[in-house]
Amino acid sequence: MAAALQCHDAPTPVAGREPVLLIHGTAQDGPGAWDWNYVPALNNEGINACTVTLPDHALTDIQTSTEYAVHAVRTMTDHYGSKVDVLGFSQGALVGRAAIKYWSDVRDSVDDMVALGAPYHGTAFANTLCVAGSCVPAMWQMKLEHPLLGAGSNFISALNAGDETPGAVSYTSISTRTDEASIPQLPTSVSWQNGGATNIAIQSVCPLRVVDHMQLTYDAVAYALVLDAFTHTGTSSVSRSGAGSQCSGALITPMPGIDLVTASAIEAATYAAGAPLEAGIGYPTVSAEPSLRW
Repeated sequence: MAAALQCHDAPTPVAGREPVLLIHGTAQDGPGAWDWNYVPALNNEGINACTVTLPDHALTDIQTSTEYAVHAVRTMTDHYGSKVDVLGFSQGALVGRAAIKYWSDVRDSVDDMVALGAPYHGTAFANTLCVAGSCVPAMWQMKLEHPLLGAGSNFISALNAGDETPGAVSYTSISTRTDEASIPQLPTSVSWQNGGATNIAIQSVCPLRVVDHMQLTYDAVAYALVLDAFTHTGTSSVSRSGAGSQCSGALITPMPGIDLVTASAIEAATYAAGAPLEAGIGYPTVSAEPSLRW
């Protein structure tokens, strides 16, 4: 767990800005997901940023991955002497929320929990991968309850039982209605939360914008909303963030420091490497969801 955490301190830290823990999605690792986009961008804003690499490319039991996030928050809290902000992409948001829900000291140590494309209520993408009765553990745990697709996961049901937004944490969930992985996004997003969270669809800011799942990790509108949450008290505010100034028709505008050609190449390489793993090619599949531990 210690080796899985890598921190990058800002050259000129801004007083009062809390360090950020970045949690990647399925079939990724920490540096590959974040070192080219959010780490330098946050450092340039005077924010210290740490990445955690979840075990087995986040294909294993999400409960095991959550323990890595717990260790990361505890380590960062001790090292920086402050509360921690968390940014989770896709499955990484589930990991962050689980750490907050099931560990009270983590809940007390986190100020903001921000999600990008989170399958907070499961995703039909996982159902399709598990339809034959065998898939990687994490996919079992992200199944969506659906009349046509069958039962959802025990993990999702437990995570959402009771208060979805426990503690004095500010919860912001950012989604895109053109997401191809956290689905279905209409009429309401699987990324949305109850319990006082702020839920923002990219298209509620820029109606014509087409943003896919991974593009959320380098889209300028998403970045403006994330940065607003991390640099102000409470959840993200669309008007305060200036995210609307990044609207550019149907084409996305990349976040600061990112060019679209490079970002598109990284996205293509990530999908090419990750898709077989998600489908259980090169990683052991199981015939049932892992048992709940907590």
